[in-house]
Amino acid sequence: PDDPAINGRIAIAPVVYPVETFRSEGILGPEFWEKAAAGETIANFFNKGFSLQNGIFVNDLINGNYKPLEEAEKLTTPLLIIHGTADLAVPPAGSEELYQRYKGEARIPRLESADHVFTGRHADVQSSIVNWLKKWDK
Repeated sequence: PDDPAINGRIAIAPVVYPVETFRSEGILGPEFWEKAAAGETIANFFNKGFSLQNGIFVNDLINGNYKPLEEAEKLTTPLLIIHGTADLAVPPAGSEELYQRYKGEARIPRLESADHVFTGRHADVQSSIVNWLKKWDK
């Protein structure tokens, strides 16, 4: 349910299918996924210095403790979703479904040819966020 202290939400390249997304080759891949699910600490995945300790995050996903689409159907505060159309790590189709299922007012500027980290498009992301915040400034 909505929290009265929250006036709006911003989701940047959101993961809406957590198990499928993190298990995919785009982020963890099957080998790291299985190791993390077994409680091992994994590091340096996604070609970055990221690490996950003790499998807690992956097991939260496996146990269904993160259900963004179900939650979206309960929320009504304004939502801005920013996603690049060339995101190979987190498929933009999930953002489209989030947009469709969200109960409150939502906007989804699609950043053409932008990847997951918005390479060369940070000014576009910033502009989208600033314009959204200005719209809802009370």
